[in-house]
Amino acid sequence: SYYFEDDSKGSTEQEGNGDYTVYDQINGTAIDADCNAVGLVYDADTQEGIPGIPVSDGYSYTVTDENGVYQMKANRYCRTVYISIPAEYEVPMSENNAPLFYSTTTFDRKKMNRNDFSLKKLPAVQDDWTLVAIGDPQVAKMSEHDRYVNETLADLRSDLGAHNRKGEYLNPYALTLGDVTSDAPELFPDMAKTMQNFKVEGRYLPFFQCIGNHDHDANYSSAYESVNSYMQQFGPVDYSFDRGKVHIVVMNNVVVKENTGSSWKYDGGYTDQQWKWLMADLELVKDKENKMIILAGHIPFRYGVEKDGACVSFDKKYYETL
Repeated sequence: SYYFEDDSKGSTEQEGNGDYTVYDQINGTAIDADCNAVGLVYDADTQEGIPGIPVSDGYSYTVTDENGVYQMKANRYCRTVYISIPAEYEVPMSENNAPLFYSTTTFDRKKMNRNDFSLKKLPAVQDDWTLVAIGDPQVAKMSEHDRYVNETLADLRSDLGAHNRKGEYLNPYALTLGDVTSDAPELFPDMAKTMQNFKVEGRYLPFFQCIGNHDHDANYSSAYESVNSYMQQFGPVDYSFDRGKVHIVVMNNVVVKENTGSSWKYDGGYTDQQWKWLMADLELVKDKENKMIILAGHIPFRYGVEKDGACVSFDKKYYETL
């Protein structure tokens, strides 16, 4: 596993309130007692801390210091802490063969949460790689799930396999662009397992995810809670990672407004908080002048119309900033 909680690597501890651990220092870095999100990002082979790795609580960013240590006072609404995967390292994978760059235990903002991340260095940055974008699986029942497996993924496996044998496709990664299900969060585990088990020429294909409007769970009454089921299965809804000379940003551009009982009414766009997160993310991109930026979202934002289920056009001031 690439995720560890309460790992004592290079740290000193003291008891905190009898039910959790407080860290005085981690890997040679003194820890501020006011920080509730702390940890170490380290090289899987050398066990040494990795400096300069962006770490987010979903609302803001910090970076690891010279010892590979991060610490921050997380936003009150934080649910998970995660890294932005650098191009020099493999995509960390879970035991179930899914990208795992985020913490998986409940975040408690009233205590010190330690989450460490291990990264394995690639032999070289993958300048040649393939991004497979999959739009709207939108399965509503198991028979549609079976069609996704037996038709969509079977076709993808055949196509990638054929190109791979010719040496035309190198280092493939997949990104689902929303609506994993059609208002059927109970199918999230089945869809996750299906994508986790997807192999090309004997190698698991990393499947990243982007949330869609039909992935917001109408069993919850608030916009904040509407992504709970999705995040429990697939992780954060706003995140980024690098491959080769490309910085990929995946964001939730579904602004839910009203619960209909079976789905949500929504607009397309981003909240002010999301724009602040995006600006912080882009600020940390290294070698910007030589990078391509891919912004992935479910609702098309080019030529978007105004309201009610289609994308609100980018605010001019933010567009100019980008």
